[in-house]
Amino acid sequence: MSDLERRFAEVRFDAETGRLTGIAVVYGDAAQIGRGTERIEPGTFTFRDPVLNLMHDRSRPVARVGAGLTLTDTAERLTVEVDFPDTPIAAEARALAAAGMLPGLSVEFRATSDTWEGTTRTIHKADLYGLALVDKPAYPASQVVSVRHADAQPARRRYGPW
Repeated sequence: MSDLERRFAEVRFDAETGRLTGIAVVYGDAAQIGRGTERIEPGTFTFRDPVLNLMHDRSRPVARVGAGLTLTDTAERLTVEVDFPDTPIAAEARALAAAGMLPGLSVEFRATSDTWEGTTRTIHKADLYGLALVDKPAYPASQVVSVRHADAQPARRRYGPW
């Protein structure tokens, strides 16, 4: 999958709960990508069994939907929650996140429908294959978020844990 595109956002590690949360994509947010800008539209992603890994190394899986990874897709954003499973790689990821060494989250996708207006690319449809804990976020409006509260409003689409 060498033709996957990657975009970055920041995440937050909560030491009390051990949970990692973040906004992977704020839809409509403009990001500087190369020499142009890019926007991802609401409803863009089709989820293709996304797995969270370390630094885009697919041989180092941390969590997946149904095993510690929850994706919440609303009209405004794609939110990620990670309850680290009891595995050596997840323990390493948790330690790196807690130390602030991997403060970013990157989505790995393949665009299937996009348009260009000058140097601005708008992505309308894309297959989401994975996410990675990384060291550098890119989307400016993507922000750290707190742990989701039990009284939070229901999302349009929610993926895992089952």
